[in-house]
Amino acid sequence: MDYSWDIQTLKRDLTGNVVINVRWDCTATYNSASSHEDGGVDIPYLDPTASGFIPYDDLTQSEVWGWLNSDAVSGSFTTASIQTSLSSSVNLKLNPPAPTTAEGLPW
Repeated sequence: MDYSWDIQTLKRDLTGNVVINVRWDCTATYNSASSHEDGGVDIPYLDPTASGFIPYDDLTQSEVWGWLNSDAVSGSFTTASIQTSLSSSVNLKLNPPAPTTAEGLPW
């Protein structure tokens, strides 16, 4: 299974130029089947005067991915859970369950 992750956009508070939300998307692909999911993750507010604060204009994609994979980001976002869900969707497309009902006419 191949996973393609992308950060779509960053929402920021303009008063401190602080990122408060990250929009992401992920596509899982295997052979001819794929599945896609996107969403947003709230980022805990960091005071712009705090040690370690990175100004918005100096952020890199790598740093933002670090936030998304840190313990500080809570909720339903984990790359593992999203990849598991997408993998299940792709597997169902490649191996659909046998039908349990049918429609038609006997003549």
